[in-house]
Amino acid sequence: MNYKRVLLIIVSISFSIGVNAQEIIRSKKLGELDRAAIKNLDEVNALVFKPDGYDTVMNPKLPDSLSSLMMLSKDELVEMHKKRFRFNPYLVFGNPVELKNGDILVGFSTSWIRLSSYYKYNNDSSSVEAYRKKANQNMLGTNMIGYSPNFKLLEDVKSTSRKLVNADTVFIYDTKQKYRFKDTVDNYGSLVVHLVKFDLGYVSLRYYYPLDNREMALSEINNTWGIIQFKPDREFTHPNYDGWIPPREEPDLYFGKFSFLNNPEQVKRENEQYEQRKLKSKANSLATEAVRLAQSKQFDQAKENFFEVLKIDSNNVITYRHLLLMSMDENNRNDSWRYWNKLMEKDPKNNETWFLKGLVEKKYNELDSATKTFEKILREKDSLHYKSFIELAFISTLKGDNDAADLNFNRAINIFKIEGEKSLRKESHRMFNINDLFRVRLAYAKFLNTNSAFEKSKMLFEQTLREEEVAIEAGKKGERQGIYGKLTPASLGELNFMLAMSYAGLKDELNARLYLEKARSLGKVLPEELDRF
Repeated sequence: MNYKRVLLIIVSISFSIGVNAQEIIRSKKLGELDRAAIKNLDEVNALVFKPDGYDTVMNPKLPDSLSSLMMLSKDELVEMHKKRFRFNPYLVFGNPVELKNGDILVGFSTSWIRLSSYYKYNNDSSSVEAYRKKANQNMLGTNMIGYSPNFKLLEDVKSTSRKLVNADTVFIYDTKQKYRFKDTVDNYGSLVVHLVKFDLGYVSLRYYYPLDNREMALSEINNTWGIIQFKPDREFTHPNYDGWIPPREEPDLYFGKFSFLNNPEQVKRENEQYEQRKLKSKANSLATEAVRLAQSKQFDQAKENFFEVLKIDSNNVITYRHLLLMSMDENNRNDSWRYWNKLMEKDPKNNETWFLKGLVEKKYNELDSATKTFEKILREKDSLHYKSFIELAFISTLKGDNDAADLNFNRAINIFKIEGEKSLRKESHRMFNINDLFRVRLAYAKFLNTNSAFEKSKMLFEQTLREEEVAIEAGKKGERQGIYGKLTPASLGELNFMLAMSYAGLKDELNARLYLEKARSLGKVLPEELDRF
């Protein structure tokens, strides 16, 4: 086929039963295009031509002030979109507009499938062939990316026309979508031509038209949808990735009819890595169950599972962490250090490895060494590692230095305060969940209660409840918030229990009973001596 010119052909069109007569696409030709392609869609082996009478549309680059949508509330997003649409009205359509003929606007987008993606991202155990079939199916009908229940099929374009553009299948849809182009009311609609190339990808060609000019849009589709043409399959070469950052180390791998491009050695290597990843996934599933057993103190069964994990994946870090934690529960100093040394061998740069070292040192009363380890984490690895401040506070209480303990508890809490304020100022910040903040305040409140500071501990919990309300409301409105999330039932149960303890310390029996009952209703198992309180 000569891709420098588009032939005029007669298209025999068949229609699905039940399509409304006035929506049938009647034209029987494809319009004549300019001689040269205006764009090469090499990811899907396709060319784009410009129809006679159409002009290319220039889409100006957004200025920096309009480029980012990160960290905006719902109201701020609405205002930002208004500013963007004033700068470039075509942005209202969501997809780029590439061509224009009077009031008819045309844009297109592409998507592709790869064998490389199967090896890198597939999370099930399907074969390559099963995955290939599934990926091809996901480019059709209701599985198509971007498909909406409102889409209405206007035509399943048949063989003669498909051959012209070298597509495996073509569908034409009315999207039923409406847009406000340079107006405050809905004034534009869109039709889609969806061209599929099996084992490779698809191109979606969108026609935007004034709502009162639907027939013109249908006519334009018939005259011009051949502007997208797939090149002959055997002429496909790897896309040009020159200038990509980071540079591509290896080319993509392809399915089926494009597999002639694959390097057999690369396929073999990636397949072996994929099989290893599947084994690791199986090991992680076993480890997850073992963690559940360990948390419920079923140590023998947990160990059995963990040792099974190590037979599959000898580098499984999760397993070594929990074997270490169980050894500490069992007060087995030798095993604790043995498992920490394994962690150091497998995962030496992870903060958690060093944090566990500090926990082991603290557990076996090497308090000065533990202090140095937690301080090293904060100084050299992560200054926002609030759990290290909590452990430093615990060490201070063990040494009888309550002032130092109070200072470190407050340092931990201040991390949440400072990072939350950064969020509200739209500055770069660490995101924290309210359950993390609660755990810090819980540790501090227990310390306060041992020192009879019941009023202060009560205020910490009441503040947490207020902050949860603010976080939930802000989340509903899409507004910026200092901290996100909501307390889990377990956290709420513990919080109400601790509020009861604070009120009991304040000799307020009525509120102590009230919050004990709330804690019990949330699933908190009360100490036996309080269960009938």
